[in-house]
Amino acid sequence: MNSSNRIFIDQYFSQTEVGIFSLGFRITFVFIIIITSLRLAYNPVYFRLAAMDDQKEAVSKISAYNQYYLIISILMCFIISFFSRELIGVFLNKNYFNAWIILSLLTYSNLFLESSSIFRMALYQNKSTFSITVVVIIIAGISLLLNWILISKWGMYGAAYSSIISSIILFYSFYFVS
Repeated sequence: MNSSNRIFIDQYFSQTEVGIFSLGFRITFVFIIIITSLRLAYNPVYFRLAAMDDQKEAVSKISAYNQYYLIISILMCFIISFFSRELIGVFLNKNYFNAWIILSLLTYSNLFLESSSIFRMALYQNKSTFSITVVVIIIAGISLLLNWILISKWGMYGAAYSSIISSIILFYSFYFVS
């Protein structure tokens, strides 16, 4: 889902666009590292709560923790998007200034991607790994199709929108399956 976009950009546009897109993508790793660290710290808590005998209390606590996780994720996404223009402008060459737009868009894509982990944990708890595999394969196909359609028209911006759309579909797919 995350690598094919650069191949399509390279096919339809220049290496400059690939570089700008890749730079925005790499900077979003700050967001990914922090959110993934929070999720990995939360995983054992989630599974311990999900295995409790008192499911009413477990659901209540899990729901509260999920809300905290989502609020922290949304706040971080907003902060990165809000300051991305200044960060790119101060620290990088003016040739890469458009990377702030890609950075902002990909941060939202990663917000949905990482937030879907809440629903994946429920599927893992119920040992529904086959449904996870099916959803991921279908979304990967949708992502390739969106990349092919959107990148040919809008270049690196199409790649960013393709990532957002694919991540939103993934989020809601896991929501409905779980």
